[in-house]
Amino acid sequence: GASCGNSGVRHSGYDTQTGTLEFDCISQATPIADDFYEQTQVPYLRCGAVMVAWDKGQLAQLPVYLEKARAAKQHDVRLLTREELFDLEPELSRNAVGGLHIPGEGIIDPWLTAVGLAHLATRKGSAVKCNSEVISGNQDSSSGIWNLETKSGTYKAKMVVNAAGLYGDKVELIHQQKSDFKILPRKGDYAIFDKDARKFVKNIILPVPTEKTKGIIIFPTVHGNVMVGPTAEDIHERDVEKVTAPKHVVDSLVNWAEKVVPALKTVPIIGTYSGIRPATQFKDYQIKFDCERKWMTVGGIRSTGATACMGIANHVATTISRQNNQTEFCRQNGKEKMFEKLNWKKDEYIKGNVKIDGNSYHVTHPITRFGLFDA
Repeated sequence: GASCGNSGVRHSGYDTQTGTLEFDCISQATPIADDFYEQTQVPYLRCGAVMVAWDKGQLAQLPVYLEKARAAKQHDVRLLTREELFDLEPELSRNAVGGLHIPGEGIIDPWLTAVGLAHLATRKGSAVKCNSEVISGNQDSSSGIWNLETKSGTYKAKMVVNAAGLYGDKVELIHQQKSDFKILPRKGDYAIFDKDARKFVKNIILPVPTEKTKGIIIFPTVHGNVMVGPTAEDIHERDVEKVTAPKHVVDSLVNWAEKVVPALKTVPIIGTYSGIRPATQFKDYQIKFDCERKWMTVGGIRSTGATACMGIANHVATTISRQNNQTEFCRQNGKEKMFEKLNWKKDEYIKGNVKIDGNSYHVTHPITRFGLFDA
């Protein structure tokens, strides 16, 4: 799915439109995620980012993003002269004409974040059922209980949360005859540099965005690699295992990275991968609750999903609690930890696996796989 092919960038929300669900969820996620990474010790680095202008037109756009950052209460974002930009990113091409410093941007291990959250849920009594594609379902008119038919059997539920990602609109048809949104899969290709590249890239290096995409970025990973991507290509395929990064696309990514950071010409590419984002016809998240039928829809979670996921969970739980006249869900107030340390390490017997509390999990995200096992 989408979570096994993202960039592993934790977004500060500096350019997110205020007043949207996306902005609200990113804002809610920030303190929760801070606790998560500190308490679980899942790798996270607040490395910061520089948005680089390469001509006068792009330079004129930088104040627009500065104002967006201020509206989003990101008051540490500032404009950079060429000299200040090169102080922060010494190996950057001298063709750059100016920049914007965004200190709050960071990088995470996206696989350990997702698997770690699921593992912590099992500690609290939840069960995770894999290989259980939802085929159909119906709600009992008298009891209100949902019956969901899957490839691993039938499951009953008092409440359903449709967080099916790239298949969200299809699962939504169980709830209603026509989904309110349509998933428009958007493919992004990446190339991964060897760890020798890390000394040449200090920050996340951003282009000035366009209407369609935030553009191709160059960024370090928490495991010491450097990556370039993603592209943005609208496709029909939803299965991430069926898409690959074509050679000509990889070549163009590498060429761009070498233009931005010329020293990267000395570093080999060790891998590539593709991700698919669940874009829709709407720019904002599609999160809606049908209280009467006990169905929560969480759809259209695009580029900022890894960043906002804990805020989305908080928003969903709070919405359900309020509309069911239950005690409102809230974060713990600091008297005790919300999360627990994840005792994770590479599985010494199964290459490509990581152990958490003695449970062995197969690593499916290229950032984690290349970072831990292909050093």
